Amino acid sequence: GNNFRYIKIQKRMQRFKSKKIKKISEINIKREFTFITHGTENEFLQVLKILFNANSPIKKRLRDNPLYVRLHPSLSQKKVQNFIFLLRKDQKYDLSEIIIINNQDETFIETLNKTKVCIFGDSSLINIALSMNISVISLRTSFTFKNPIQSVYLNKKNLFFY
Repeated sequence: GNNFRYIKIQKRMQRFKSKKIKKISEINIKREFTFITHGTENEFLQVLKILFNANSPIKKRLRDNPLYVRLHPSLSQKKVQNFIFLLRKDQKYDLSEIIIINNQDETFIETLNKTKVCIFGDSSLINIALSMNISVISLRTSFTFKNPIQSVYLNKKNLFFY
């Protein structure tokens, strides 16, 4: 047999909490856009630059709606707030309101169910949203790597590339 070694992860690194999930019918969709981050600061910054660039086709839709952000547990909220502050000072970018979701207040699945359109950069969690038929915007943040979308979802009508 295989001798796999399991290491218990730190509590702060848990992406999913095992709490009772509300029925989908009980969850009111109230967010237009939610950005689900990957675990890198660079990806976070690249996605914001793509979304809020003066020439961005998405920016017009974001102007009247706040952008909700679900941070990966490895990202520092303080650093993320600093990136937002610096981008607001840069005239190349026109940021709408950005609201950081408290991961302790809702599960990942609840976040997906509360959102009309989820935005992903490098996160493979994009496949969960696509499997749930949630509208997804996939932003390519690397010239080297394509977004981690499983081939079964590439032709879905709820998937948009920018």
